[in-house]
Amino acid sequence: DYAAIIFVCMHIDFRKQDAVWGSGIPTCVSRPCTPMPVYPNDTAVITSYTFKGVTYSYSDGQLLTQLLSNGTFRPGDNIQISCKPDLMGSSQTASCMSGGSWSPVTMDCSPGYCGGVSVPPTVANAQSNATFGNTSWEGASLAFTCNTNYSVGGLPNGSVSFVISCINSSWTSFAHLNCRPTACSSLPPGLGNSSLYSSLNLEQELQTGLPASGVQVDDSLSYECRPGFVRTTQNRRLSIFCRLGDRWEPDVPGPCQLLNCSQPDAIVLQPQAARMTVINASFNFANSSHLPYTSLVRLSCEEPYFAMPGSSELAVCGLSDGDPPAAVWRSVGSNVAFSCRKHCNNSLLAQLVGFGLVDFPTSSYTDPDRVANVTCLSNAFAPLAANVSLQSDSQFLLQAVCTAGDWTVLNQLLLPTSETLCQPKPCLLPTNLTRSTAVPSNNLGNVTTGDGQVYLPVNSTVEVKCWPNSRFVDAYASSWTATCELGPQWSSGGSMNCQPIACPDSQFGAGIDPSVLVGPLNATTMTGAVAGPFFIGDQVAFVCRENASSSGYVRLNCTAGPNFTGVWQPNIGPPYCP
Repeated sequence: DYAAIIFVCMHIDFRKQDAVWGSGIPTCVSRPCTPMPVYPNDTAVITSYTFKGVTYSYSDGQLLTQLLSNGTFRPGDNIQISCKPDLMGSSQTASCMSGGSWSPVTMDCSPGYCGGVSVPPTVANAQSNATFGNTSWEGASLAFTCNTNYSVGGLPNGSVSFVISCINSSWTSFAHLNCRPTACSSLPPGLGNSSLYSSLNLEQELQTGLPASGVQVDDSLSYECRPGFVRTTQNRRLSIFCRLGDRWEPDVPGPCQLLNCSQPDAIVLQPQAARMTVINASFNFANSSHLPYTSLVRLSCEEPYFAMPGSSELAVCGLSDGDPPAAVWRSVGSNVAFSCRKHCNNSLLAQLVGFGLVDFPTSSYTDPDRVANVTCLSNAFAPLAANVSLQSDSQFLLQAVCTAGDWTVLNQLLLPTSETLCQPKPCLLPTNLTRSTAVPSNNLGNVTTGDGQVYLPVNSTVEVKCWPNSRFVDAYASSWTATCELGPQWSSGGSMNCQPIACPDSQFGAGIDPSVLVGPLNATTMTGAVAGPFFIGDQVAFVCRENASSSGYVRLNCTAGPNFTGVWQPNIGPPYCP
């Protein structure tokens, strides 16, 4: 570790003097340490150094560079090395050792914890794994995968994974990324020909099946068979619940099956006598031996057979009263089965028409299948016939067919024969009134029309009330009851319109003598003549004339008097110009 010392004996003349050693004996020093080629680097920096017992900050970098390059560090000197500010790791000291080498230094500098938290974030119902770096260091990324049967937002066919990263000491936002139970996106078997209803609206049928967002876990759907279909086990409205894994509970108890009626008994029991004609089969059945729900047929007898009294020739495929219901034939207008044949009494139809004229066939008794024309009078309308204008005086033609002793209206398929064909036209609820309001008072119901207005049937009553401080235009009253009568017209005893109650515009009361008082004037400024009409709440003023015995004025207020009249009320009593 030290340089060799060589002593030289100088040449001398021994005959003259003694020999001597040469001068300039050198001094031995330690070998300097070589420069450190590793630091600073990408992860660690030199923070301070000690040279000849004096510690220097790395801010004096130029001196450090000169010392390192010149190799002037000696044993006992040292250099302090630390991780860069954005990395974590312990500081270490490199010491210059005898022999000219530095003590070994191994720096372990790693990225810092994200946000200072050593535990990586978690997401409910999801698993994570690091895709880059330590799971909680700056620059790290975490990939989350939702658990089985979970998805982001719970959407059907939605994403099941997402990645977050630690940037600038914070994790990228993932509050909106949540793993929820995946909604049910497919319907269970057995719901064909069923009407579906969401738990959010049990009255509005889902027209397009399940919504795009599916049905959330533990939410429910209600279902029932469509008209004309029946479930043979339970036919009432039922509910199913979405469960985890796109499952539904409980199971649907079987499919909805189309209801159809076999041939009526009359056709089966009397094939040689009875005949069936299909009028409006709901479906195109190639075989008429089984007809679907709502099919309408006409039954008749072949000659020489005739329909027995009490028979009903029109029959519809309907539902029985049981649960689940069955398809059964129901006669139209009667519950008597068909058996063959009877005439219709003209007087019966005339009695039912009421507000119409009947054009009968020639005979007083009409054979079955004969049609009578019925015309409603101008003050009547056909309530169950389509597109009838209630306010029009145009007549509407109805037709009734004689079916086994009963008249059935052809214009309305299932109109019972006990219903009146023509009814009195209803009255339009008064709405465009002047300073008054009409409110129904005996609740006989409304007549439904297609024009959006409200009609009340004959004998309905409304209570008409004038606005405050008003009376009827032709009566000293503020309310009365009006009744809907034939015509149609409202019978109220007078006009339903009202007018404001007014005070006299020429008679202002006792003591208001034009020879003494000037007026009426504007009550606010006591100037300027004003003219009526004067309503409740109005004010006028009268001022004493110059030739009056004294000056002054009187202010008159228009107030409500007896029997819906207006009277003037002075602010002082007479005499006004004493």
